[in-house]
Amino acid sequence: TGQQCDGSGENPCALAYTSDLIAAMEHVYELRNQYPVAAVNMSLGGRVYHSTAECDADNGPTKAMIDTLRSVGIATVIAAGNNGDANGISAPACVSSAISVGSTTKANAVSSFSNSASFVSMLAPGESILSSVPGGGFAYFSGTSMATPHVAGAWAVLKQKSPQASVSAVLDALVTTGVPLTDPKNGIVRSRIDLAGAAALLSTPSGGSTPKLTVNGSATPIVVAPGATVTLNLQNGPAGLYDVIALTNASGQDVDWWRFDGTKNSPGPGPSPTATFAARMPVMPGSYMFRYVPNGGSSFPLGPLVTVQGAVFASLTVNGSATPITVAPGATVTLNLQNGPAGWYDVVALMNASRQEVDWWRFDGTKNSPGPGPSSAAAFAARMPVVPGSYMFRYVPNSGLPFPLGPTVTVD
Repeated sequence: TGQQCDGSGENPCALAYTSDLIAAMEHVYELRNQYPVAAVNMSLGGRVYHSTAECDADNGPTKAMIDTLRSVGIATVIAAGNNGDANGISAPACVSSAISVGSTTKANAVSSFSNSASFVSMLAPGESILSSVPGGGFAYFSGTSMATPHVAGAWAVLKQKSPQASVSAVLDALVTTGVPLTDPKNGIVRSRIDLAGAAALLSTPSGGSTPKLTVNGSATPIVVAPGATVTLNLQNGPAGLYDVIALTNASGQDVDWWRFDGTKNSPGPGPSPTATFAARMPVMPGSYMFRYVPNGGSSFPLGPLVTVQGAVFASLTVNGSATPITVAPGATVTLNLQNGPAGWYDVVALMNASRQEVDWWRFDGTKNSPGPGPSSAAAFAARMPVVPGSYMFRYVPNSGLPFPLGPTVTVD
């Protein structure tokens, strides 16, 4: 109580000496042969560190115990802290052999309070989490201390499914199958855990080998230009009828998919265990990941994170205007595109106020007919609907999500 609680935000408060924490981990270690322990949860934290080297040096006895648990297949999962730091996390989460956890909202955004650094292991839901509270009943709380038990619980599920999996194997499955999220505080991308995806990855070896996918020959994260064509190479693929590769954005939405012979958006025979084909990345900047989607079962990522970098500076004028205009019902307008991210079968669609497509054109002005995509600059005529209302032209790429290009056009 009193001064002992300074900095905790509560009085009375619940605090522990480092020796107490180490003793608790030692107790878990002693019980390892009596119970199949998967993970230790430590929803607590102290000083913020900005490097694992400094953290390890200052927390030697704690690191030694975390290492000991890890050597027998037990993960130590620790909250990253709630200071909103953009380049540091709390001790003991900062220990290099610990599994550190940051917090996300339920809408897949990194929590503003969550400490962040390049050495955070992963993310999990930690805002407005409903759980039991002392004295009975339930309440909502937020913090990395709420995110951390999600990971410890996921770890237990994965160890039940794959008892022989090492701490490194479970960590890799959770990180590589998670939804990539970017922390706006620092631009760092980390994975929000996807338990089903991790379980699928741990249980789908082919002939004892884990399926792997390289993008442009790389198994590590790469950066490409908007609309770039990349080469995918699959090894040890668990091939099946109608299995496909999907491209997923940072929100976990599939934006494109292919059969392994390279056929786009068309179901059919699945891949062989080894395949190579070309795929076009979206024109919209952001983080993307290729995922293997079996005809039956959960999907899981196969390739590295691919970042589409660079702003899309495409612009579209309607009747020479880049600002809202009003035209008569059925009027013919002139569209002029500059700096268009051209691609095969890319088109311009006209959307109504309900975001429904009411018409679409190739960039040579051909209406409702797929074919070669536009050049980077094009001009053609388009007829507006006769139904009054607000409309907007949108660029619809063959790969990825559409985006608006022109001003609002009111038919009145």
